[in-house]
Amino acid sequence: MYAVETALTVPILTSLRVPESFYSMAWLISPILGFFLQPIIGMWSDTCKCKWGRRRPFILAFAIGKLTFKKENETFIN
Repeated sequence: MYAVETALTVPILTSLRVPESFYSMAWLISPILGFFLQPIIGMWSDTCKCKWGRRRPFILAFAIGKLTFKKENETFIN
């Protein structure tokens, strides 16, 4: 997955006409968000008492968010 991100980041930013001075910021956002958000979401997941289990509600929520963002992003690009 990381290889795909590495290979596609610059072409996607170029197609969106992002100035080159912001490329390094785009590379830094992913690890910084992961560093701060993964422990928080993991803590919420560990204390979840849903009838579906501890992980499934989070997997479902993030899958819906990903699909929503994907559709908005495709609309924005086209």
